[in-house]
Amino acid sequence: MTNNAYFSHMFAIRDMWIPAYFEDLFLRAILRTTSTFESENNFFSNFTNLHLSLMEFWMQFDSAMELQRHNQSKADNETASSLPQLKTN
Repeated sequence: MTNNAYFSHMFAIRDMWIPAYFEDLFLRAILRTTSTFESENNFFSNFTNLHLSLMEFWMQFDSAMELQRHNQSKADNETASSLPQLKTN
């Protein structure tokens, strides 16, 4: 294996890679946790199973996405039409 100065340097400063490229971005959309995937799997498991045909799967998936859109629209509406409670304990 050849010792390459450039790659050795880049590896040494690897802790600075992400901030250099994403310093202005909130990384929630890029970095996803296992709990996020588990939540999605749990949601979709209510609509799918291993024995569905492709057409049945598509219909179930479409229903799941429509429910997600409905819930998001409902939450958006509730947020836009209400005021937060500004109080402390």
